[in-house]
Amino acid sequence: MRGWRIFSIAGIDVEINYSWIFILVMLVLALTTEFAIAVPEAPAWQAQLGGLLAALALFGCILAHELAHSLTAMRYGISVARITLFLFGGVAQTRSEAPSATSEVVIAAVGPVSSLLLAAIFLGMGAGLEHLALNEVAVAALRRLGYINALLAGFNLLPAFPLDGGRLLRAALWEWWGDLLRSTRVATTMGRLMGLSLFMLGAYETLRHGFLYGLWFLALGWLLSGAAAQAYQATRLREALRRVPVYRAMQPLTFAVPADVSLFAAVHQYLMPYRLPAIPVADDGLLIGLLKADVLRRYPEAMWYHVRVREAMAPLEVDQTVLPVGADLGQALDRLGGGEQKCLIVVGPDGSLAGLLTQEMLMGAAHAYGGPGLAT
Repeated sequence: MRGWRIFSIAGIDVEINYSWIFILVMLVLALTTEFAIAVPEAPAWQAQLGGLLAALALFGCILAHELAHSLTAMRYGISVARITLFLFGGVAQTRSEAPSATSEVVIAAVGPVSSLLLAAIFLGMGAGLEHLALNEVAVAALRRLGYINALLAGFNLLPAFPLDGGRLLRAALWEWWGDLLRSTRVATTMGRLMGLSLFMLGAYETLRHGFLYGLWFLALGWLLSGAAAQAYQATRLREALRRVPVYRAMQPLTFAVPADVSLFAAVHQYLMPYRLPAIPVADDGLLIGLLKADVLRRYPEAMWYHVRVREAMAPLEVDQTVLPVGADLGQALDRLGGGEQKCLIVVGPDGSLAGLLTQEMLMGAAHAYGGPGLAT
């Protein structure tokens, strides 16, 4: 799920999906109505301002929940691609699984703990303002934020993957059985059953009260079931690819384009003849970057004679772009699965160039070694 990037925290992009705008408007209207009823003597503008600020604060709390997961995951060496706020809250997209059951427990638990902490803070602030007999709309808003954060923590602790409780269940089974795939199958089955239950509840509410009453449960059930199914397929694919070495899928490559040749030479002597989407760049035999074919669109063809490869290449990032030839395709999936990285440079034990691995090559390997249903 993608959205519009609004800012970055600790190197993590924060995005809002278009559906976030819809739920923000609905929340503002609902909270404004609630505050107007709870404090009928307050001016209308106070209820409206309270509704807007409380809705924005709620999404701030959801962001804090996801940041708690993300920052903890990063402490365990897991790369986080982005956090996206959407209709049902937020989701942090990591590029790999937790390295162990213990780390998954910590990463999963920190989210609900942060929500409970926020609930205590908001309820405490509300009680303090009420004791001081200050603005009643502010008291109502703080209490509502406290209750919602407590509800958020409770819902996330349900043992249904990919909710935090489902991740805790998977971690416990993983520690017990020592089998990540089997543990994921059980936890995601719980997630699909939970999704089905919510969908049936939505259908019941729709039949009894109308479509608008059941819409929320229908959509949430559909989303939870789909996310659980995708999570199991992703884990199954990753575990299958961990048994396959990188050299089985890569394109062998023993040459790199010199950094000081022109783009014209790089295109006509390297990229086009070998039909490569990218080519490693070397300076005095040392790999220093990656020239991607799609970067050529930035330069008019007439400039290709004058622009050096080193000016257009992407600098080499060893932890993101380079993979040892002895690594497995599960590790390659962790690098290429996020979507931003299109290809990897594969190097031998001595650091020499061994080949190139692209997303297309990886998906071909997924079909060959994991089965067609796993590569989607």
